[in-house]
Amino acid sequence: MHNFADTQQIDNYLFLKIDVMKKKYRIEFERDICIGAAACVTENPSFWSLEPDGKATAKGEDVKKKKQIVKVELTSKELEKHLLAAKSCPVNAIHVFDEETNEQIV
Repeated sequence: MHNFADTQQIDNYLFLKIDVMKKKYRIEFERDICIGAAACVTENPSFWSLEPDGKATAKGEDVKKKKQIVKVELTSKELEKHLLAAKSCPVNAIHVFDEETNEQIV
């Protein structure tokens, strides 16, 4: 049980609670159209890497696949990194989907 002194404390608590809640997403990467600009690696180096063939890949994924699909659970802060990576791709090879609604976010 939480004892809040004012509504600001309640707002801060709810914001922090929402921020750490994870939601399911799907990252789809069309590796065959990647041009190796590495913008995704710059925006989210913990998820993306540049391979010897000059193209990016989702870490841990098979570089031989033309399309990589990775299902992840992310907080809102983690999601922001993935959205920045997707939006930075000059050939729009990265797509982010809400796994529950199947809605494409980027």
